[in-house]
Amino acid sequence: MRKEDRNIDLIMDYVRGELSPEENRKVRTMIKKNAEMSGIYRLLKTFLDDFKDEKSAPLSSSLKKLSTRMFRDYHRGKKQDRSFPGLLVYDSRVLPHPEGIRPSVAGTGRLKYKIGPYDLEISIYPVSIHSYEMIGRIGGIKENTACRLELSTLKASFETETDELALFRFPRIPIASYKLRVFIGSRVIAGVEVDL
Repeated sequence: MRKEDRNIDLIMDYVRGELSPEENRKVRTMIKKNAEMSGIYRLLKTFLDDFKDEKSAPLSSSLKKLSTRMFRDYHRGKKQDRSFPGLLVYDSRVLPHPEGIRPSVAGTGRLKYKIGPYDLEISIYPVSIHSYEMIGRIGGIKENTACRLELSTLKASFETETDELALFRFPRIPIASYKLRVFIGSRVIAGVEVDL
């Protein structure tokens, strides 16, 4: 783990009050000396303070999961060779349904990622107890630009291409954690992690 990532983890623990007095002193000093870490601290502190209200407990828990995922995705993306780090900005499997809205079919989900100037929307549907269908769209791509998508794990890899409307489909994907990379020509323009 890089020093920057360790520092961010320390700040998260500091904001949550999970550090020893000695560690607290070290983190306070780091925050005072480093403008970037100070900004991260203010962001995390504001976020946690806004969601301490008991009325927002279900939403608070979901937003914490989603924001932690966004934060992790951003830092992973910075480490990897990607044009833009992909950030998960919406996951229907995590956020609670609005009052009066019936949950969708078990196992379905919608995911939205922000990837630099592009938007990636994915819908997943169970095909069997061991696999999903994945349908999606890439927003922000110039009309009629062909993109190749590669969905991979250490054991398997699947590829597809977008159509003229920037839509794509993976018909039967086994349940796993995947890396989805989007190419224009041979250049990787985006990469995200998708958990089925």
